[in-house]
This record gives sequence, C-alpha cells and structure tokens, in this order.
Amino acid sequence: MISGGSDRLCGLIGRRKYTALISLLPIISAVSGNVGLQASTLTTRAISHSQVCVDNYSVWLKKEVTAAMYMGC
Repeated sequence: MISGGSDRLCGLIGRRKYTALISLLPIISAVSGNVGLQASTLTTRAISHSQVCVDNYSVWLKKEVTAAMYMGC
C-alpha cells in the first residue's frame, strides 16, 4: 500500500485521513509484533510447564482466542 496502489484508498478516505493512517502504520506494526512475540512466548512456557495439556487444551484455546479478539477490538 505504501509503495503503490494507494491512490484509490486516498481518494476514498481523503488526503488528511490517509496521511494519518500511513503515519500510524509503524506504530501498529510494532504493537502487533510485540503482542505476537509475547503470545508465542507465553504459549511455549505454558506447554513446557505442563499448564496446557490435552485435557485442558480447548479451555486454554478459548481463553486465548477471546483475549485476541478483545485486543483486536
């Protein structure tokens, strides 16, 4: 989107909103990368410390998906 093909988006939302959106992209990328790294670390730790096993996997997965949806909103 940054290198090309952004004229249509700019035309839809306007130059001012488009500039604000593009300026926030590095922040959004940094936050999502940090969240993903923390989530994978917590998952690995939970598995290695036997906090997640076959018996409680579905409960754990539901909690993780709920947290991801909450953070996404």
